[in-house]
Amino acid sequence: MKKSKDIIGAQAYDAHSGGRIGVISAVLYNINEPVWFIIETTDGREMAVFFEDLEIGVDNSIIIDSSKIRSVKDIDVTSLHKIPDDEPLPVITGEGRYVGRISDILLDVNKKRVDGVEISASLVDDIIKGRNILLLTGNEISDGKGMKIPEWEYNNVYEGGKGLKKLLGFQNSEKIRKE
Repeated sequence: MKKSKDIIGAQAYDAHSGGRIGVISAVLYNINEPVWFIIETTDGREMAVFFEDLEIGVDNSIIIDSSKIRSVKDIDVTSLHKIPDDEPLPVITGEGRYVGRISDILLDVNKKRVDGVEISASLVDDIIKGRNILLLTGNEISDGKGMKIPEWEYNNVYEGGKGLKKLLGFQNSEKIRKE
């Protein structure tokens, strides 16, 4: 899995000609719809390509069929959310419990789908614990304004483990308190 923010900034090349098309500048997503990648072309235009028409490498990407590239103006973006520009979407449970805000999406580059979301609960939690991860089960509902998850899925949110807690060696603090 890769975070969308790790893909943004990658060079995009045409698979057939080998020529550089541009740079991936943003990701448009809704967990219920296919993912779009926005490419700023070498001539300054913003174009879009579906995730399934793109191969993601370590530091660049290859557009499998350049005829499938579309102008951003030609796609309906009303229910899509843009990373990195838009305000992070809230995540709540069916009972109204606030989980946090989606700070990034986790993409399966082999299956060409969104497999999870990175959730920021608060600035303090981000610093101490790191951001939380929620792997998607298919029971989530997104309306473009936020994401609702079943209450039982709230228990599947786990710490990403990149905060001070891990750096200082307190990653097993829950076990220590119980003993």
